[in-house]
Amino acid sequence: MITLAGHGDLSRETVEAVAWGGQRLALAQAAVERVAAGQAELAALLAGGTRVYGVSTGMGWLASVDLDPAAQERHQRNLLLGRAVGGPPWLEAAEARALLVARLGNLLSGHAGVGPELCRFLVDRVNDGFVPAVPRRGAGSPGEVVPLAHAFQTLAGAGLVLRPDGSAQDAGAALAERGALPHRLRAKEGIALLAGSPLATALALARLRSAERLAGQLLASAAAAIDALQAPLDPYDEAIGRLAGDPLLGEVLADLRRAAGGRAARGGGAAAGAGVVPGGAADPGPAAADAGAAGRGRAAGAGGRHRLPGPGRWAGAGRGRVPRGGMDATAVALAQAPWSAGGRWPGAGSTRWGWLRGWTRPRWPWPRRPSWPASASTACSTAASAGSPTSSAPTPGR
Repeated sequence: MITLAGHGDLSRETVEAVAWGGQRLALAQAAVERVAAGQAELAALLAGGTRVYGVSTGMGWLASVDLDPAAQERHQRNLLLGRAVGGPPWLEAAEARALLVARLGNLLSGHAGVGPELCRFLVDRVNDGFVPAVPRRGAGSPGEVVPLAHAFQTLAGAGLVLRPDGSAQDAGAALAERGALPHRLRAKEGIALLAGSPLATALALARLRSAERLAGQLLASAAAAIDALQAPLDPYDEAIGRLAGDPLLGEVLADLRRAAGGRAARGGGAAAGAGVVPGGAADPGPAAADAGAAGRGRAAGAGGRHRLPGPGRWAGAGRGRVPRGGMDATAVALAQAPWSAGGRWPGAGSTRWGWLRGWTRPRWPWPRRPSWPASASTACSTAASAGSPTSSAPTPGR
């Protein structure tokens, strides 16, 4: 249970825990009292005859029209219903929940003029899995009026909400299933629910989560490639980040080196031309590597700095072999995936790294046009499950 004492308590971690993690919310007494004080201040202004735009008057061309107390309540509800003019596709459930939580944070400041009943009602809906159907695209009005109208008209029993399976349901029926009556909007509550940009906050957080996951996957893929090719780790020294005055760069480089196995750099801490293979003995040396390369159809070249692993350092069979040293099953699958997906393998007779250029920059037409998988995960699954992927005849090196 997460207790909110004010809008300052809604950190990124809190929103994520509630919207994506399913944590429950509660309001501290201090938050309730702050919201009630703001509502009392608004009520005092209205009782004194102060004209408040959109509350005691109409809006836009109707700003000169005064509203009596009964019309003021209808006006707040109509503001929501009259602007809910969008449609599917809807936001994902977690994104819609993040919108509700972000809106709650604005209301708890006490400056919105809403009542504590609305805040309690919103907390109850977050806790019981009430997910409004909010259009993913809401053009046609300033700000976020259209998606916010769809989101918060549901509190008044209008519009649609989403079931756990993603299907839409009438909001009034969903409230009845939860034993709740539609909320009766008070003065200024409709305007307060439509104001600001809480949807931008919710979507920014959702995209940040996606970007962080993607960055982690890219780092893992890069580390697998570095390990598979036994590339030197010198270019990935975190000292580069310190010299550049970029702590984030240094952190990423350090993570990359750790993910790649943290092995010693080529040429450092070992005899010249005898690179260290993670999890195994030193490479057999340039001569042995070149001799092994002749049998594999890959010339390793004279130098030891860019040699491929020597004999006995390969996993798999046939053309499906990948470097074995320091790699687990996932790394092997990642290394095999592009070859399995493309149906193209390093060609026999290639000069040093020529096979790699042919792999990464293929030229059409190939001997057999490959069937690309629908996603990288499909490629990895194919590579991991197949002991020796099939392919067309090897293409001569260039």
